[in-house]
Formats: sequence, structure tokens, C-alpha cells
Amino acid sequence: MRACAGAGRGSGGGGAAEDTPAGPALVFQGVTVRFGAVRALDGLDLEVHGGAVTALVGPNGAGKTTTLRVTAGV
Repeated sequence: MRACAGAGRGSGGGGAAEDTPAGPALVFQGVTVRFGAVRALDGLDLEVHGGAVTALVGPNGAGKTTTLRVTAGV
């Protein structure tokens, strides 16, 4: 699985956007999730910044849904 982060949203006002770095809104370091003997996530490191457009992309069984469930606390 790979994490892709795109550019943040534009200012929409037509003026110059402020370039103020924001700290990460979400950070995972070394997250591992097991279902019995199956490792759904193994050492996941992920950092998502506020205002960023972020996508989880990967094949079936890569851990995308498990990552979202961990994020939601389910």
C-alpha cells in the first residue's frame, strides 16, 4: 500500500495564498493490525497534513479499509 498526498486546496479568493506550514493532522508510526495469523497492517507509517487531498491506493487486500477503520477508531 502506498500513501499519496496531493496539493492542498487553493485560496479561492484570487489573491496570493499564505504559505504557512501546518503540522500534521494525523500521524501513524509503526501501526500493526492482526486478524488471527494474518497481518493486515505491518509497521504502517503515515502522515497527513490538514487541507491536503490524500488517497490510499493499492490492490485488494492491501489494508486500505483497515487503515481507515484504525483512523476512525473502529
